[in-house]
Amino acid sequence: MLKLTDYRWPAEWEPHVATWTAWPVNPNTWPGIFERIPPAFAEFAAAIAQFEPVRILADSDGVAAAAAPLLDAACSRQGSRYAAELINIPVNDSWCRDHGPIFLNGRPGTPATGSQVIIDWDYNAWGGKYPPWNHDQLAGRRIAASLGIRCIRPCLTLEGGAIEGDGQGTIMTTESCLLNPNRNLAMTREIMTEILQIWLQAERVIWLPGGGVEGDDTDGHIDQSARFVDADRVLVATPYCEDAPEAHDLRQNFEAVATAIGSTGKYLQPIPLP
Repeated sequence: MLKLTDYRWPAEWEPHVATWTAWPVNPNTWPGIFERIPPAFAEFAAAIAQFEPVRILADSDGVAAAAAPLLDAACSRQGSRYAAELINIPVNDSWCRDHGPIFLNGRPGTPATGSQVIIDWDYNAWGGKYPPWNHDQLAGRRIAASLGIRCIRPCLTLEGGAIEGDGQGTIMTTESCLLNPNRNLAMTREIMTEILQIWLQAERVIWLPGGGVEGDDTDGHIDQSARFVDADRVLVATPYCEDAPEAHDLRQNFEAVATAIGSTGKYLQPIPLP
């Protein structure tokens, strides 16, 4: 019987099996310049493939055929050591960090050692802002099926960019996003904290007010405000000038990080990032 207590959510700086991403297919995401995006994306994927494998979601119905020569040329140009592989899974848009799955790794010394499970959250394009999302909503479970990994669905809406973890049980997130009723109705900090404790095995949850930078469509994802460097240090976005539109929100986020205690039992060290 699977027990989630035997698993943990690893930090992003830990060794990867691969980086997952999605081939750009939506011209509306890059209005007026979409023709420049696929070649640039191929170079981006090839750069990652110099260090680890890359798995790219792309529908086989014409998308993969157009992507393959661009990827091959970019990998050859950059001398990529690893494969940039196209995976036959359709998407509506390219934000795999948000609509893709969360991988949990088995803890050493438990029956789950060496195994993985996937947590597949619901997805609604940041509160219903950018329909359609029918393919993106299914990406997590389709990835799980392609890998033969067990998939667990909490049936709650949450994007990957809305949560940040240190790999040791501390998760940071923002009230402006995770408590927004356009994701889950009638959500509270207490309920969401318990959800993160159950499904991601969080031992502590640090809440930032959130807000967001000008032009943000995510209702204040944590990945644009604060990122762990290690279990003690956090890069925190700071305003580029005192009267910037987001200055108040960013100062509140900085203070929330500076007064939070992390996994090692010490106050977190915020590192300003203008």
